[in-house]
Amino acid sequence: MVLTACRAAASSALKAATLILIGVGGKLAGFMVIADPIRATTRQSLDALKAAGVRVVVLTGDGKTTAEGVARQPGIDAVVAEVFPQDKVAVGQRLMKEGQVNPGCLNGEDGGRSPH
Repeated sequence: MVLTACRAAASSALKAATLILIGVGGKLAGFMVIADPIRATTRQSLDALKAAGVRVVVLTGDGKTTAEGVARQPGIDAVVAEVFPQDKVAVGQRLMKEGQVNPGCLNGEDGGRSPH
């Protein structure tokens, strides 16, 4: 019941964020909504990539609802969510092999840590 009320209160934010419930003594004391902001230049950059024929796919460990909400803001329509960091390179390679993304275009926070 309490969770339903919190989700309803934060429903618009939850489309691109994560809801964290805070409890004290077994009772709900509050909640936080955490979100990653989209940079102002992101839409412009994505438009340039799309014009060059590059298909942009968000590949993330975030939950599907959050990932889709974040991706929708700058106009990205392809999302692969709930992927562990150690699996991202393999998923990216599979997408390239299937012709869903351009070869060699894996980038992002885990792209710098993952073997290429």
